[in-house]
Amino acid sequence: MVVRKVKAALFSMARNTGLVEWCLNSRWRQQRLVILCYHGTSLADEHIWDPDLYISPERLRERLTHLRAKKCAVLPLAEALERLYQGTLPPRSVAVTYDDGTYDFYRVALPVIRDFNYPVTVYLTTYYSEHNQPVFNVMLRYLLWKTQLRVLHLPEVFPNDVALGEHPRADLAAQIRQFASENALSGSQKGRLLERLAQALEIDYDSLLRMRLLHLMTPEEARAAARNGVDIQLHTHRHRLYDSRTAFREEIEDNRRRVESITGRPANHFCYPAGCHLPEFPGWLREIGVISATTTETGVAARSSDPLLLPRVIDTSNLPLAEFAAWVSGLAAMLPHRKHQVSMGPLMHAGTGVEAEVG
Repeated sequence: MVVRKVKAALFSMARNTGLVEWCLNSRWRQQRLVILCYHGTSLADEHIWDPDLYISPERLRERLTHLRAKKCAVLPLAEALERLYQGTLPPRSVAVTYDDGTYDFYRVALPVIRDFNYPVTVYLTTYYSEHNQPVFNVMLRYLLWKTQLRVLHLPEVFPNDVALGEHPRADLAAQIRQFASENALSGSQKGRLLERLAQALEIDYDSLLRMRLLHLMTPEEARAAARNGVDIQLHTHRHRLYDSRTAFREEIEDNRRRVESITGRPANHFCYPAGCHLPEFPGWLREIGVISATTTETGVAARSSDPLLLPRVIDTSNLPLAEFAAWVSGLAAMLPHRKHQVSMGPLMHAGTGVEAEVG
């Protein structure tokens, strides 16, 4: 908390002294691309529940207003990367990306983005697009956060009632995930478990389903988004990566077939789920014709950046506007900053039959 306050004061001072503006207009900045990363835009209270995953529509509009006020060149991702490596980027170049392809992107974020006429790339994971139900791991955490109950009675998972105030919610979510894994629950069985959990927590689950909270876009919605100019690209089919070359390629080709059937266009840009990557992954991606791959490593892209290990700026509800402005200008990239923690959760061993998750 103290570090965050110090950083906020530093970036505010830099903005007030004109340092941010100087960086924004520097030749150094013109040779670099800021790739913004978003995950979700709230339909309801998701940005309060998980401010590192969700932002509010108002916050998104604030960010895009800043880009417009600073006359940033917001480019389609493919064009931006081509011009980055050609050395022909216009000043203040930015690309906007969304991971996963959530329904809230289609319902809430896209109308805001269209107000600014900005291009956007969505990395779509297709399992929960086709099997349209809440994403199990994410909804599990949300339900445990949302409840006002003090005791959980779910005997199929916990033999004894659980005092919610005495156990971290993350630990309870992990135990329920373990139960689902050990019992090899199918996607539909996980959905029924979520329904029973919501009932035990006295949450109106039907209203969450009607709202399509924590769902992905259906293929039809993704197709409509693509018709409206959204660039739909690769994010694996099941939000999983494998340490086997064959399984790795199959997972991405499964995703590619579905994405290309939705858009009618080639899909050759990729995003590592949760930023998870191994040293061999870029080579495997090149073999199947993938042109670029983005990570969750924090930074701005330069001509020296590996196109299959591109850094991004992850924008969240916890990122103050002054710090966002410093990243857009490039100043924040010049200063020491904490690396984003990469999750290896999506990494699976070949032959492990685990269904998809998103996050």
